[in-house]
Amino acid sequence: MWCLSKVKNIPFDLPDNKPLRVVSLGDHEMVPCGGSHVRSLGELNRVEVTRIKHKKGNTVVSYAFD
Repeated sequence: MWCLSKVKNIPFDLPDNKPLRVVSLGDHEMVPCGGSHVRSLGELNRVEVTRIKHKKGNTVVSYAFD
């Protein structure tokens, strides 16, 4: 479970009727997620990270999946 005070970069214009999804990988900080979602990784055959971009203190991870 995550604590809202530990989540970085929460959008100020997040709609009230849209849930906040949070992603954390290993020991890295928790961040809001704006991507596609599945109920379980078992629904995917293959996931490929296609690009990792760092810009102005933000990291954007692009990916493809089957």
